[in-house]
Amino acid sequence: MKRNEHDLEKYLSEFKVRKVKPLQLPRPEIRMSLVRLAIAAVVLVSTAGGLWYGHWMKATKTATPSPRTSDSQVVQNVAAKNAFALTKLALEDDRQFQAELAQESPVVLPDFQDTRGSLYALTRSKE
Repeated sequence: MKRNEHDLEKYLSEFKVRKVKPLQLPRPEIRMSLVRLAIAAVVLVSTAGGLWYGHWMKATKTATPSPRTSDSQVVQNVAAKNAFALTKLALEDDRQFQAELAQESPVVLPDFQDTRGSLYALTRSKE
């Protein structure tokens, strides 16, 4: 038994203690053609985006109202009125707000008197 221990100690003394180095993985090689293709794609997308944005800004500059118009006139020019614009209009000009409601209500709300509408059947009184 002592012989085995002696042989094991002799075997272990052959190894030297040293610092553990981090694992080094080889880098995958990047093909230059893929890099060039990626650069070309970025340039193409950037150019197309810039042209689109420039065209869009030119179109919206002509549609913006002049600075002399009041806020209620700006709201009148907006085709699709949102809740924020209608709230602002109601706070600034109640008459214009009521006119907008009278104009938009027949479009948005269903007509109870329309014989072709689905609500007509619900409003008829049963006899």
